[in-house]
Amino acid sequence: MRPDKLTASTDFILLGLFSDSHSSLVSFSFLFGIFIVTLMENMLMILLICRDPSLHTPMYFLLSHLSFMDILHTSNIISKVIADFLSGSRAISFAGCGTWLFLSLLMLVSEHLLVTMSCDRYVAICTPCATWCS
Repeated sequence: MRPDKLTASTDFILLGLFSDSHSSLVSFSFLFGIFIVTLMENMLMILLICRDPSLHTPMYFLLSHLSFMDILHTSNIISKVIADFLSGSRAISFAGCGTWLFLSLLMLVSEHLLVTMSCDRYVAICTPCATWCS
């Protein structure tokens, strides 16, 4: 092999969920609809928790942050899928892939932490004797 014939690519090609067919448009529309519903329900939950003073307790504080993290995590993943489908380009740079994976893992770990704290708070409220008696 001659060194002048070598090409170096720094991009990854994402296979994606959709091909170029009619059924992929239906699947994309369904995925986009679920994405919008997810955003709306999480925004509504945050709005309701902020508006109602009786919900200003630690458990609802954790739930509102969990909804916010769900918005961020969903937007991080689905936005790339939507952009790839609409643009037709499925390439992602090495730095972009690393950043995307870092943000996804960060959101996932943060969500897991908030779920754990919310469940612990729920158990402490619903069965207070179980936490102290055992």
